[in-house]
Amino acid sequence: MDTTSKTDGLQGKLIVFLKTSEEAVCQPDNAPCQFNYVANIPEVTDMVTEWDETNLYWTVVVTGTGFTGTPATTELNVAGRPQTTVSVTSTKAIFRVSDISGWTLSNMNVYFDVGLPKGFDTVVRGKSFELSPRLISVTPNVGSIGGSVLVARVEGLGPLSDTSDAYWALHGGTLVDNATGTDICSKVKVRSYGELECITTPGVINASTVIGAKSYEENSHSPCNNTNSALCTYEQLTTGTFPVVTSLSDSVPGQIVFTGTNFFTTGFTANASYGGSLLTQLSSIQLPKPQPLGILASHLSPKPSLHPFGSLKQAQA
Repeated sequence: MDTTSKTDGLQGKLIVFLKTSEEAVCQPDNAPCQFNYVANIPEVTDMVTEWDETNLYWTVVVTGTGFTGTPATTELNVAGRPQTTVSVTSTKAIFRVSDISGWTLSNMNVYFDVGLPKGFDTVVRGKSFELSPRLISVTPNVGSIGGSVLVARVEGLGPLSDTSDAYWALHGGTLVDNATGTDICSKVKVRSYGELECITTPGVINASTVIGAKSYEENSHSPCNNTNSALCTYEQLTTGTFPVVTSLSDSVPGQIVFTGTNFFTTGFTANASYGGSLLTQLSSIQLPKPQPLGILASHLSPKPSLHPFGSLKQAQA
């Protein structure tokens, strides 16, 4: 704005700065505002990983002296992800590993009710651990010879930041026949920490085959870590109450009708593919002429069978 000096007659622009914020002032009537340093803070002297044989999961055990607080006020963060606090005593805090990326514990912080403990820089900061994946169970325990979807509980294995199939094929976890070490998965994906999804390879897997878990980074596999080993068994046979396609029909223009038995009707979305392409309409892909009993005419004579979780798998006849 323009203004004129009352003392020397000079005229110019006066720039005014407005204060847009104000420091919060203490309201002693509502809450005390005094901060006191705590003289005797918790001190950590060691940090290790341990396998809980009773509850079947990995833990981080922090030991020291003068620990205070409760599980609700004590926290372990791994790369910014809070883990589950199991128990806290005056000398030991136990945390369940419940949310990590991959199988590595790094960039860890431990907080007690009064903040960071003494010894943090020497004991916690910069420390890292690598966990061995441990298989606890698989479900379901039976599948179709055409291939099925297994979901395995694998403690010590979390989703990676790179979720591409190519990366998982080189670095991810998988399921194997524990006796032979043979990979039983054609494709794997860790959906969340401790939950590995495996699309099994077509073919016979004998009854009561014990499954093991493998990390490609370790290039070795571990057996079932459950005293009830039946929870880690799997078989893939030609009989059972699995979806079976008995015939195909293209009598309705723009549609292929699959006829069979034991189709899932709720909770799943049915998809079909041929030659790796998803079928939506007849006009979107060139199909061989359907033959009796649903055998498609091709040099491999693939016999379609419905995937147990709703998508069509191609099994060679």
